[in-house]
Amino acid sequence: MDALTKVLVSLYEETDKPDDALEFIRDKLAIHAGLDTYKQMKTKLEDAHEQINQLESEIDNLKATLEEKLKEKSAEDHEVLEGGPKAED
Repeated sequence: MDALTKVLVSLYEETDKPDDALEFIRDKLAIHAGLDTYKQMKTKLEDAHEQINQLESEIDNLKATLEEKLKEKSAEDHEVLEGGPKAED
């Protein structure tokens, strides 16, 4: 409660009033709490989501490659069991 009071007082004493009072309060509360500002946290979250999407895409590509290699291996194994490729007459 004390932090909120200090933030409201600093908003009142601000000579250049901010365009967005809620953003001002969020940022000041984050500073009082020793946290990153709201915008910085939002940017970090967006970066993390982007990295997650890239990693998920990489996983999908690796799964597709693995499936392809397994199919090739299965086909090779099948040829070995059948006696190799059939010779043409």
